Amino acid sequence: MLATAVIAFREFLEAFLIVGVFLGISKKLKIKKEVEIAIAAIIGIILSVLLATATFIYGDSARGVLTEKARLLGTSFPAFSASTRNSA
Repeated sequence: MLATAVIAFREFLEAFLIVGVFLGISKKLKIKKEVEIAIAAIIGIILSVLLATATFIYGDSARGVLTEKARLLGTSFPAFSASTRNSA
């Protein structure tokens, strides 16, 4: 759990740095795109929260569907059968 928190915090700092660089370049070059950069950052935050929530809610059902498709592929294609032989 701690490792996941450290990785998430590192990714947050990286995104924060990238947005800061874009804002700095916009200000330095007098492009006047600060509002657009802020909107894009807010959209990115919202989408990442929605994706994490959807993954948490639908993760178990997606795992069941993907496992079943892997079993179907294993019976049809010998290349996939080695990966599904041990899980069955």
